[in-house]
Amino acid sequence: MHLVELYSTENCGLCEEARTTLKKLQATIPFELHEVKVTPDHPSYSKYLLSTPVVLIDGAVELPAPFDARRVTELLSSGQRPGAPFYVGKGLEALGLGSVGCGLTMGLLGDLRTEGYLFVSGMGLFFVGWLIERRHRRHE
Repeated sequence: MHLVELYSTENCGLCEEARTTLKKLQATIPFELHEVKVTPDHPSYSKYLLSTPVVLIDGAVELPAPFDARRVTELLSSGQRPGAPFYVGKGLEALGLGSVGCGLTMGLLGDLRTEGYLFVSGMGLFFVGWLIERRHRRHE
């Protein structure tokens, strides 16, 4: 089942229209709809503040406002999923974060040399994963 995320802000007329459109589409095409409120403390605040509503399909296909319901229907019906490189990038990001966490833990235990190695290698892994994922993210 597809995951559709709707990034929206408070008091946004286009966001209301997008929500209504997606709920109507949900009656014909099954997908999971999550609405994400973009607030000043949200990590994507600066990215999405001026372009809401934004629809993100399966974490890979980004449709900024104004979007066409036909285009959303095409994407959901086609079964289009992110390719393997996208998931490899996500995996490297996760591995990098785990390595950074282990490095910080080692630093707290007093082993600064191991902390440095793990922290730097973790940041490198995360950055490479982020680049791969970003390169293979489809912007429609």
